[in-house]
Amino acid sequence: MNKTFKNLIKILNRLTGSKYPEIERIINDAMNRGDIPFLTDFSKLLEDIEYNFLLGNEAKKVRTTDRKIKELTLKYSDLKNLDHLMVIHESGVSMYNYSFAAKYFDANLISGFLTAIDSFRDASKIKKSNNKNHTGFELKYADFIVLLNPGNKFKVALIMDEKPSPSMRLSLLEFTNKFESEYKREIENFRGNLTKFENADKIVKVVFQSTLLFPHRIKSEINIEELKQNLNNVQKIIIDKAYKLQKEVNYFLLSSLIEEMEESNHNIQLENILENFCKLKKSGALICFSMEEMDEVLEKEIEKESIFELTNTLEDDEIISPMVGVPQKHIDKVNEHLRNTSFLFQRFIIDELIGIPKTEKTKYLKDRFKHWSKKDKDKEKIKRSLQDLREKGDKYKIIYEMTRYKELCEELGYEETADKISNEISRFLNDLKMENIKLYDELRESFNKSLTKYIEKAEKEIIEEKFLRGALLYKKAMRISIYLGDQDTVKYLEKLISNLGV
Repeated sequence: MNKTFKNLIKILNRLTGSKYPEIERIINDAMNRGDIPFLTDFSKLLEDIEYNFLLGNEAKKVRTTDRKIKELTLKYSDLKNLDHLMVIHESGVSMYNYSFAAKYFDANLISGFLTAIDSFRDASKIKKSNNKNHTGFELKYADFIVLLNPGNKFKVALIMDEKPSPSMRLSLLEFTNKFESEYKREIENFRGNLTKFENADKIVKVVFQSTLLFPHRIKSEINIEELKQNLNNVQKIIIDKAYKLQKEVNYFLLSSLIEEMEESNHNIQLENILENFCKLKKSGALICFSMEEMDEVLEKEIEKESIFELTNTLEDDEIISPMVGVPQKHIDKVNEHLRNTSFLFQRFIIDELIGIPKTEKTKYLKDRFKHWSKKDKDKEKIKRSLQDLREKGDKYKIIYEMTRYKELCEELGYEETADKISNEISRFLNDLKMENIKLYDELRESFNKSLTKYIEKAEKEIIEEKFLRGALLYKKAMRISIYLGDQDTVKYLEKLISNLGV
């Protein structure tokens, strides 16, 4: 059968997920009788099917993305209207409160008032809706609008400035359901212990996207000019405006950022701003924190900023600058080691040092140097062992020892050496494949397990916003991919590291 028509049949089978032997028969018959018009039309039909199928998939992706962006924009618009959220037990006690705004809020007073209103509704036998999607009722209280939604043995009150939108009503319903699902037992056995509901902040963040209202910062250790090289135009403008605002008070608010961009006449739609803002947050370029965390976070971030600025201006041998209360001899010893390490590793150590209380910094430096000294000795032992193994030509043992040597180099921050060793392992692994496929497969299986382990660890660190540690783990995974000859994974990991902006 003509190769073109074989490919077309494959297309049809792929699109439908089925086999069509009768199609092959029809095409064969047409070819045997020389029915060229039929074959031409049939060919065009299959090409159209594939084109429309692929087009439909792309359109679906676009529609999904558009929907998510629109939802995000609605959430942000709703957030600006919100003041407080309360969860009130049927006894009238406020179990959980969350403030979206900085306005004064007397939870006990309002919970008592709302409980009284609800009791009045019950006493007056006002008919309640049987609709499971019903979002309670709303009322005006002082300068606020209150939207109440009932749960089982509790109710949720959303306090806002203006009338709620339909999307806000749905968000309230979603929060009520999630809260009840998460804390069903605690609600039923409630005896006044409010600490059981402290983690409900997580539900608020998910349902209402409340972190959009949090103070934000550009991550201190990020080089802004380097970061901007990988950004689109909207993201570059966001970073520039955010940096300008951050310089004034050490943080910025999204609302201020949007105002700044609107005043600059960039003609960027709100949806576009929010979409790119969230992408920057996801990449780790922007961090956010609650008002309660602000003092602590800002202190650390400003310390990081000053250290990184100082690091960039100091001579090469002064990676860690002098610190009050830390003997210079310990700093000098650590700097002596760090001079031979990668810039990423140096930043990782500085980042760790910043996160340690002042009283423990000396101990950290002493322990680090002691650990490195021991690992350096271990590395030299393996290096001598490798010389003997090379003479004997035992490739399996050579690869095993070289892997240990590489891991020690990674632990010590000698990343350039680790890169070279990875390429050597790759060559020896290929040689072993020719000599002993069983041992080769055994090593590959072991390496693949290590690869998966490093990627999983990196992802956990990144979730916890430990981006430098995550990047180092991705680097380890990338080296394994190199000697496995998996270039696709190498490129994928390179992109992940680049996206971290470290």
